[in-house]
Amino acid sequence: MRTCLDVMSDFIDKRTDIYVNRLKELVAIPSISEDPSHRLDVLKALRWCGIRLKNQGFEVCYRKVGKEIMYEGDQLPLKPTGIVPLTPVICATFGHDPTKPTLLIYGHVDVKPVSPQEYWKVDPFDLTVLDGFMYGRGVADDKGPILGWMNAIDGFIQCKQEIPVNIRFLIEGGGETGSEGLRELLHEMRNDFLKDVDYVAISDNYWLNMNTPCLTYGLRGVIYFHVFVDGSERDLHSGSHGGAVQEPLADLQALMNSLVDFNGDIKVPRILDGVREPEVGELKRFETLDFDASTYSSQINTKALHS
Repeated sequence: MRTCLDVMSDFIDKRTDIYVNRLKELVAIPSISEDPSHRLDVLKALRWCGIRLKNQGFEVCYRKVGKEIMYEGDQLPLKPTGIVPLTPVICATFGHDPTKPTLLIYGHVDVKPVSPQEYWKVDPFDLTVLDGFMYGRGVADDKGPILGWMNAIDGFIQCKQEIPVNIRFLIEGGGETGSEGLRELLHEMRNDFLKDVDYVAISDNYWLNMNTPCLTYGLRGVIYFHVFVDGSERDLHSGSHGGAVQEPLADLQALMNSLVDFNGDIKVPRILDGVREPEVGELKRFETLDFDASTYSSQINTKALHS
């Protein structure tokens, strides 16, 4: 007896060319969020996704996330030129069945700059298929994964199969520039758009290898600090005063060296308090992962890995 997934798989296989052409359309939009001259392209990419979701039956709205100061010039300090709105966030809803769990899918349509251009063997904004691989800016991060979800939903709808979850999409245009304003928007939406969300899927990551799909449920975090170390209030000659004066650079080096040891272990007191230890079942699953350290090292062009 054919299952729902069997029917959908056949349907999707027959529409592969359609789905690749859709990705080609989206990749062709140079939505580079770091470059103010491409702001309209970011908006265009968001609108493209919004139209696609609306055609699938989603309720689609665009939420504002505040404003940002624009700067110009290539010398510090940069000159502020004005204040403009940040690109909006797509909030899309499909299904309100209280008996089903609700899945929130996150993604971003903006991409990194393509410079230096000479490193590209193809036009980064013209999707190209070579030896079974697709090349183009945003194919993996993050336009391809977003469309993967849309295509799966398309399969459910076209095959008249019931989707087992309510779906929410949250798609932004600032994922490559720090997601400015998103944190505040999430807090603002906690009692409406996000109220009934049970699970979150961040479609913005990679496989462990080139062959085996995987679900990622944990990533390293990041936090930024600004550190200022002061010394003498005047410039001192190193030949006359070197060795006698406590130098801020040496203090800064000592500070940085106290954070992480040579093996990559964090040495900040109590920073790991509250971090959940891996369960026995997880450790056993890690042992069976389809992961090869030498292949991974080769893919990222490094020879130095922590054990």
